[in-house]
Amino acid sequence: MTDPTPEFVVPPTGQRITNLRTVYEAPSQIHGQGLFAARDFDQNAVLGHLDGQVVDYASHPDVATLEWNGIGGNLVLCRPFATLYALINHSSTPNLSIVPDGWAIQARRAISKEEELTLNYLEHGVPEAYLASPLGAYLLT
Repeated sequence: MTDPTPEFVVPPTGQRITNLRTVYEAPSQIHGQGLFAARDFDQNAVLGHLDGQVVDYASHPDVATLEWNGIGGNLVLCRPFATLYALINHSSTPNLSIVPDGWAIQARRAISKEEELTLNYLEHGVPEAYLASPLGAYLLT
């Protein structure tokens, strides 16, 4: 029997494109590695902007092997290179939001230095096919 879980092309560790400033990578109590605040951030502070190409996840299943953010329905914003975005772990009580107009990563509330940065992945739209896969099922628990 073949494992249906795709292999990632973008490595989960190693050199990453530094597309967010005043943050750092460290071990996470949530999952694996995480992204942490290197300074205090005020509520509504913009930490950076997501980038990538808008792709229909259902029409292009190989997107599952890339780094991506769900942006609604089957649409994802994907990137072929490892970035710091991938280190932002999921939380049902996140301290970050994605603002669709410009894809800004914004502080939902004040964030303290050394606090782990988190998003609620479900809030921004995750393709059903991903949620039904072994990789995404944890988001529904």
